[in-house]
Amino acid sequence: MIIGGQNTDSPLKNIRRILFFIGGFSQIAQVIIFREIMAASHGTELMFGIILGSWLLWTALGAITGGILARRDNDGKYFKALKWLAMTALISGPLLTGQILLVRYGALFHAGVPGQILSLSNACLMAFICTLPFAFLCGFQFTIALRGAPRFELSALYRVESWGASAGGLLVSLILIELGPPIQISLITGAVFSIFVFFHTCRNISLFKYQRILVIVNVIIILALSSLPLDHWSQEARWKRTLPGFKLKKVYDSRHGQIVTVERENSRQISVFLNGGWIASMEKDASDTCYHQLAAVICTQHPRPVKALMIGGALGRLPEQFLNHGIESLYVVELDSQFIKIAAESGMMHSGNKRLKFISDDGRKVVSNTPDESFDLVVVLSSEPDNLLANRFCTKEFFTQTERILTENGVLCVTLPAFGASAEYVSSLLVKRTGAVLKAVDYVFPETLAAPISGHLLIAGKKRGQITLDPDLLEKRLLLRPGAYPVIDIKENSIKKKIKALDEAFLSEYFNVIFGGVLAKKTSFMEEKTDQPVIEKFEKIIRNCEVKPNLDNHPRAVLYSLALWKQITDTKDFSKSKKKSGHVFDEIKSRQDPDNDNILKDSKLLESIESVRLHHVLLPLILLLCLTLIISGVSIVKPVFVSKQDVPFAMRYSILLCAFTSGVFGMVSEVTLMTLYQNVSGYVYAQAGIIIALFMAGIATGSYISDSSNAESKFRLFKDPIIALAAILIITAGLCLALTVLIRVTDFLRSLPGVGLIFGLLIFSAGVLVGSAFVLFGECLPKWRKGRPGAWFYASDLLGACAGAVCTSTFLIPAYGMIRTLQFTAFLLFIAVAGMIPLWRQKA
Repeated sequence: MIIGGQNTDSPLKNIRRILFFIGGFSQIAQVIIFREIMAASHGTELMFGIILGSWLLWTALGAITGGILARRDNDGKYFKALKWLAMTALISGPLLTGQILLVRYGALFHAGVPGQILSLSNACLMAFICTLPFAFLCGFQFTIALRGAPRFELSALYRVESWGASAGGLLVSLILIELGPPIQISLITGAVFSIFVFFHTCRNISLFKYQRILVIVNVIIILALSSLPLDHWSQEARWKRTLPGFKLKKVYDSRHGQIVTVERENSRQISVFLNGGWIASMEKDASDTCYHQLAAVICTQHPRPVKALMIGGALGRLPEQFLNHGIESLYVVELDSQFIKIAAESGMMHSGNKRLKFISDDGRKVVSNTPDESFDLVVVLSSEPDNLLANRFCTKEFFTQTERILTENGVLCVTLPAFGASAEYVSSLLVKRTGAVLKAVDYVFPETLAAPISGHLLIAGKKRGQITLDPDLLEKRLLLRPGAYPVIDIKENSIKKKIKALDEAFLSEYFNVIFGGVLAKKTSFMEEKTDQPVIEKFEKIIRNCEVKPNLDNHPRAVLYSLALWKQITDTKDFSKSKKKSGHVFDEIKSRQDPDNDNILKDSKLLESIESVRLHHVLLPLILLLCLTLIISGVSIVKPVFVSKQDVPFAMRYSILLCAFTSGVFGMVSEVTLMTLYQNVSGYVYAQAGIIIALFMAGIATGSYISDSSNAESKFRLFKDPIIALAAILIITAGLCLALTVLIRVTDFLRSLPGVGLIFGLLIFSAGVLVGSAFVLFGECLPKWRKGRPGAWFYASDLLGACAGAVCTSTFLIPAYGMIRTLQFTAFLLFIAVAGMIPLWRQKA
């Protein structure tokens, strides 16, 4: 091949290796940018889908741009593909570093109030903008490499890039994340990438006179920058702006997310944030009154708890207060071991107490692996279920597992955040969110209670007549536990002391006054009866709301929580509070005032959520089917004529629709299988890189199978690539329908010893179907010379993946559930098969 009058046969032999490195480095960059945006925007599946969708969209646009440049010069006389690859490789590392700094310094995306997490709109804007540079570059480099190689190399290059992405995903997930901060990783890996690509590309092509000097200087500058503490400087600047009056203490980049500790100036208070969201505040000598009150209400639900399990709560004094109630063994579970280390460093953990045991593991996995009737008390300190990870602890399936491990008199307690909402006024979104969780609890337990305590407290008893919120009964149980008596602060000789309240008269009023008198009884002289007006009103509101139970495969609470996130972080509603020094959560209480306009906004938002119906997705699919059938019908009446200079619209539409649909299936299957596996086996995002690597390995394997079994191979499996593509799409639709059966037998899957292997094979199989289809796209069309079709297949596949990523995790699964989502995908695949009629009717 001749480019610009020079022989490029030798460099072309290296393009496969170059594409391997492009795929690997792009996957490393993708994971790093994902983690940075998730850490800055309270990462949820909503954000995961938007980030991935934005990345795929920009990659598709980069591929289209490269395809247009290739098409401008059809014979390659002036198009210098290898030169473009060399030049773009030089800027890859610094460009990735610039994206990280853009996420951290982007003033446009910051919250309007100190301490407030990003609003939903700002978080989406960040995801859309901050993924642009490198994602665009990746798509551009791939199509440039296609232009630098012969046309028959399309499948081989696609396969090699997939293997590179698989290797990059494993490398960053298992090794690089643990080695150092993101900026240093980006600069060093970028330097290695640029050296490799530059010299492999330019071995026999003289791009410019001082090419070797330029690349050496570039690498020296990059390595010099990597030796500076840029990561720490940028994090300090970010948190100084986010939380005035606090100073950054430490940043932990663990497999589960970014954990940040900040310390208030002139104070010993330490606040902990996970992925930009506040988790807890600790102060060694601070009052523990709130922990004592919550422990008193929860622990007195059981007559004599001996063994208890607490999911969450290590960053506080609640475990210590539980032990005062005579619990002999308390197991505290935290997903990330860093939380336990932070608690120890802050003096919040009593490691010397043999009754207290800390477990660093996924709480749901711990519950699944626990034998029957193991605990008297299980407490779930849940965060807001605005993501599928947190929602797993608020579903019917989880409560069923919890009921199994409770003893005969066992009690379950679940706390949900209320964001400062008072007991008298709760927004409709909070009601629906808590109502969906309570309905799930009611489905499993014979008796349940709800109270506006520590947010929203849900209590469930395995046996009727045991749990209670009656202050008199709670007092009688507390009197039998002297170690759990409340502590009173007194001052004696100017010295502050803490003494236990041993007076029964004081204890008799204790439960009537805690939490603002929520549990207090009032006597109605007209009706001559005693009731608890606050509790009864709250329960009536929660139980009367029209909502269905929260499920694993249909996480209804997630939609309400996401809408609640939007309501709370709406910067317009907080515009008046920007000048105030109070914390953001102090402002939220005013939003529950019935005279506040936000209630109306809340109602409108809730109406839009609940108005979602099946036809909102089916109608667009039916319209697409009608359009496809019209185009196919025309080709039946009048066969399609093609030539090497032009391909009719009907054929372009058919093959690009197949590519788009294949991309949709890839993301739907990946997100669904990851979610289902997480529900069955526990937290999997620490192994997300491995899962992505399996999917990319499947793509590479499928590409190899199709490439080595075509009509020109002696091992051919098919003679007609059009029939082969249709068969693959039908098998793909069948896999979608088979996965709906798998979802229905989730409980059976939990009992299987090799469930991880089963899901690994399913993810790999989905990748095989996507990869094998991609190769056949080019085989189904005649080899016309005008432009390079590979770029358009690649772009259409990425656009489908973008749509699948955004819609699946952000809308389809929360609104319709996993089963409906897979059925929609199968319907779309059958539409693509119906659209292949013009390919069958073509005439040369």
